[in-house]
Amino acid sequence: MRYLSLVFSLLLVTGCGDSETLAPPVQQEPAPVGYQFSQSNLPRDVQPEVSAAAFEQLISNNNDFALSLYQWQAGSDQNLFFAPLSVSLAMAMSYAGASQQTAAEMATALNFQLPDEQLHPAMNQLQLRLHETAAAGDYPMTLNLTQASWLEQSYSVLPEYLDLLAVHYGAGVHQIDFKEQPGKARDTINNWVAEQTEGKLTELLVDGSVTTDTRLLLLNTMHFKANWALPFQPQYTHQADFYPLSGNTVQVPMMQQDAVRTLYAEGAGYQAIRLAYANQKFAMLVLVPAEGNFTAFETELDLNRLQQIRQQLSEHLVDLSLPKFQWQHELNLKAALQDFGMQDAFQPGVADFSAIDGTQALFIGSAVHQAVIDVDEYGTEAAAATAVEMGVVSLPPLAELQVNRPFIYLIEEQDTGAILFIGRYLQP
Repeated sequence: MRYLSLVFSLLLVTGCGDSETLAPPVQQEPAPVGYQFSQSNLPRDVQPEVSAAAFEQLISNNNDFALSLYQWQAGSDQNLFFAPLSVSLAMAMSYAGASQQTAAEMATALNFQLPDEQLHPAMNQLQLRLHETAAAGDYPMTLNLTQASWLEQSYSVLPEYLDLLAVHYGAGVHQIDFKEQPGKARDTINNWVAEQTEGKLTELLVDGSVTTDTRLLLLNTMHFKANWALPFQPQYTHQADFYPLSGNTVQVPMMQQDAVRTLYAEGAGYQAIRLAYANQKFAMLVLVPAEGNFTAFETELDLNRLQQIRQQLSEHLVDLSLPKFQWQHELNLKAALQDFGMQDAFQPGVADFSAIDGTQALFIGSAVHQAVIDVDEYGTEAAAATAVEMGVVSLPPLAELQVNRPFIYLIEEQDTGAILFIGRYLQP
C-alpha cells in the first residue's frame, strides 16, 4: 500500500508598531491564482454554546501546553519565540480528523482534556473572543487568525470533516495540484502565507517540503500588531550594557521610560512588569530573574508559578529600561510532539486519520512552526492618552527595572489570561 503524507504546517507573525484595522474573524476570499476555493455550506457558529467551566479549562489546558512546549526548548542556548495558541489551533484541526489510538496520543500530547464535542466549540469561542477583545475600545489592534486547508485537487475528504472546519474554524478548502506540480503548489501556498502576514514570512514551506505524495496541508496563520498604551520615545533609546548568561557584556539599543504607571511585582529572585497595549485588553508580561537566577527561575516556571506572579502584580510607577529587539525562530514541532507521546500520527500505516478521508492513508509528515517578533518604541499619541485613565488618586509606590539581563516574556489576553505568544531573550 502506498501511504500519503499529510503535511501539517503553521506560522505566526507578530509585531509592535503602528495600529491597523482589525480583520474580521471569517475566512478571507483568496486570490484566484493557482487554485480553486470551496467550503462547506454550513456557516461558522458565531455563538457557540460553551460553559464557563469548559472555556476556563480550555484556557488552562492551552496555557499548560504552552509552558510545556517552552520548557522542551529551554535546554538550548538561543533566544526563543513561538505562538502556542497557533500550534493548538492548527493541531486541533488535524486532531478533529484523528481516531482511535492516534487521537488518544494527540489529546495527551496537546493537553486536549475536553471531550471532542466541547473542545472544538471552545476553540471556536476562544478565537471569536480574541477577535472581539482586539476590536474593543477606542484603539483596536490587529489580530488576524486564519485557518485553511489545502487539498490535492483529485482527492476528496469527508463532508463531515469539511463541516467541522467551517463551523468551528471558519476554514475552507483550497484545491491545488500537489500530485503533478508540487513545486508550483509550494510557491502558491508560500505566496498566500506572505499575503496573510503582510510579507513578514515568505518561505514557510522550504524546498522539498511539499511532494507528489502530499494530499492535505492544514495551515494556521496568526498576525498580531499593536501599539503600546504608553509608547517609548525614540530619542531616549540609547546603547547600553546587557549581560547574557555567558558573562560577556554586550551593547543593545535600550528603550527608556521614566515613571511609567503600570502593574509591577518583585519577589524572591525576580522582577515582573506588565506592559499594556493600546486597547488595554492585551499586554506583554516581562519576567526578569535576578542576576545569576535565570536558569533556576526558568526551570520552575509552570502554570502555578505563573499564576502566583500574576497575582502579585500591583500598580507602581516604574523607571523602566527595556531592550529593543527582533527575533525570528523556527520550531521542530514534530520532535517536540513525539517527545510528548504523539507517535502514531507520524507513522505511515499506523496513523488513523480516517475521520478526514474515510481511510488510513494519511499521516503527518512534518509539523513546522515559524515565528517572528519586532519590539520597538512605537505607539500612537491617542493610545498614550488612554493610559492616564488607569490612574488612581493616591500615588503608587516607586520601582526601578533595568532589563539588562536575560528575561522571559509572554503576550496574553488580560481577562482570560490566554497565552498567545511566549519567548525569552538571552542575547542580541
